Amino acid sequence: MPTFEGAHAETARRAVAAGIIAACLAACAASPSASPSGASSRNPAAFIESQPYAQDIDPADFSDPAPNRYFPLEPGVLTIFEGGGERVEVTVTHETKVILGVTATVITDQVFLDGALAEDTIDWYAADN
Repeated sequence: MPTFEGAHAETARRAVAAGIIAACLAACAASPSASPSGASSRNPAAFIESQPYAQDIDPADFSDPAPNRYFPLEPGVLTIFEGGGERVEVTVTHETKVILGVTATVITDQVFLDGALAEDTIDWYAADN
């Protein structure tokens, strides 16, 4: 399986970090502890306390994404991040999952601390147009 090294690894790390930050922000927006706010262009659903969060996901926004050479979602790609006694292995699988009408790629994400498996998750990534 291909891996990223050198400058490509740094760019891939940044892309993964940006994706993780975006996912965390999306999760926080859906959380009851999120601060009330009005609609915005990136999250058009306002948070209204005591009402269900109603996101506005349009699958058409994910119908024709441009390829990203720094963060390819090609099945079989393995990206490894190492440092500070930690190793993170992110693998793009051949599986997909439809979430809110959007076909997402299934990603495995394993974190090793000092060689021992500390975290093993399945994530879902989708690129927008």
